[in-house]
Amino acid sequence: MLFEQTYECLYIANTMKIVIVEDEMTQQKLLSSYISKALDEKKIPFDLQVYSDAETFLKNYEEGTSIVFMDIELPGINGMVASKRLRAMDNETVLIFVTNMAQFAIQGYEVDATDFIVKPINYYSFSMKLDKALRILGKRNPTKTILLPSHGEEKAVATKDILYVEVVNHDLFYHTVDAEYKVHASMKKAVEDLKDLPFSRCHIGYLVNLAHVKEANKSEVILSNGTSLSMPRTRRKEFLADLASYLSGGKN
Repeated sequence: MLFEQTYECLYIANTMKIVIVEDEMTQQKLLSSYISKALDEKKIPFDLQVYSDAETFLKNYEEGTSIVFMDIELPGINGMVASKRLRAMDNETVLIFVTNMAQFAIQGYEVDATDFIVKPINYYSFSMKLDKALRILGKRNPTKTILLPSHGEEKAVATKDILYVEVVNHDLFYHTVDAEYKVHASMKKAVEDLKDLPFSRCHIGYLVNLAHVKEANKSEVILSNGTSLSMPRTRRKEFLADLASYLSGGKN
């Protein structure tokens, strides 16, 4: 069984589209350099576009943009108005405000902004905000794939489509949204390979994709397809903590 090992596979398989909307040239260059440094370190391919005004940005906006860094104080249409218009076109892109005045950032809730960066920008703060954005993108579109045996061949399976992994004796059964795959391996191996993704063990024999949890109570976990998995008391605290962290955006 072969797994893609590169870090960027957690977040995006193709080139990530990133946009900066900022009228100050020095800030454009600074943000561009920080983005390049951070994503080059993670080996994430990206395409960066920079706009000096919101009107041009909105006119040329491309579907599938991953992250928008939006200055609030812009000539003509300000960043808040532009963000409302952006949300009318795209509810998925991650929006991060860049501003001189933190008091405006609270308005970001109106347009589902992920975060805000207060000028002057330093790299450490920026990288923390970017990591948060990447975690969100990873949960929305986790594109890491694994190769699993299927009818004498190996099939690429997206980890987001895995409901749970079950161990029976010395075999693993990958239960996905549309099929089941059997692999001769240990649960320890599955845990190691999926550790950077939203999976947690509700039972010694089950590794569950938290994105597919519909309900969790004192003794069982119910998945999106209706499957019920038992959860003993010894696993309950850790699993529910992982689930809460995932739902709040803290767990990859």
